[in-house]
Amino acid sequence: PEDKDLVERGCFDGAYSYFATDGFTHGSSSRHWAALATWARDKNLWFSPSAGPGYDDTKIRPWNGGATRGRGGGAYYERMLGAAASSGATLLSITSFNEWGEGTQIEPSV
Repeated sequence: PEDKDLVERGCFDGAYSYFATDGFTHGSSSRHWAALATWARDKNLWFSPSAGPGYDDTKIRPWNGGATRGRGGGAYYERMLGAAASSGATLLSITSFNEWGEGTQIEPSV
């Protein structure tokens, strides 16, 4: 609710969830994405759920194990992409790029 107020009062065109850990925050929880997409559409805003292939930043933030989500051989990524695609949002994003320290990379690495 506070984040929705911030988006509306802050004159933003919309919002995206960014964080690749399902269930860690309200916005990063795939179970909320359909409602967030509906809220955004009703406010003439956009919402973009962000899917990621997994998340593990314990090598750089050892205290943050609660945010870790295993890849499951691609199953986590597939589930997150499916949830994003079925949320009703008109735009989705992938949290990856070069976030190797957080274990979100999707490109092969050595």
